[in-house]
Amino acid sequence: MKICDENTDDILKDKTISELVAIGSESDVSMAYLLRLAYPAVEVHWGEAQFLMEAINENMDTAANQSAPITLDQAVAAFPAPANTWVGTRVSVVDTAVRNIVLSDPVQCTILDGTGRMYQNEFHVICGREVWKVVRIAAPYGDMAYLAGKFFTEFEVHCVVGCAPQTREAPLDLLTQ
Repeated sequence: MKICDENTDDILKDKTISELVAIGSESDVSMAYLLRLAYPAVEVHWGEAQFLMEAINENMDTAANQSAPITLDQAVAAFPAPANTWVGTRVSVVDTAVRNIVLSDPVQCTILDGTGRMYQNEFHVICGREVWKVVRIAAPYGDMAYLAGKFFTEFEVHCVVGCAPQTREAPLDLLTQ
């Protein structure tokens, strides 16, 4: 066992999903397990958080298209917190948890684990305004990847909300095409 020093050691929880995917690819590690080891989890289903996350991203995209960009804080604040009068306290608990994840500074990616089971293989991860989905590849290929020892290929990690391309495309050369 090694106790990490936050100032000098590389800590997985501080890495982006793209950096963890690179580590998983290089080391041939299952992305579901690597992400579970790297990030904290909250007992929130994606279905409970989906509306708020999509609304935040839509608000930011609309403002950007109107040449009036807003901050993430402003996009989150644009939606009032739900009242507890009709549906109980669960809605407020989920709303508060999701807002805290989105506004964490520095950004702390967090796993949405609605089942409360630590090793559920398919889940969503919120990193700021980004939402990433981790899914096992279609049957029977997930089993075949696992049995063949190709652990990295067993799961796919892709962005579903709020992500921009990681690399820029080269501009089109109109002379040589």
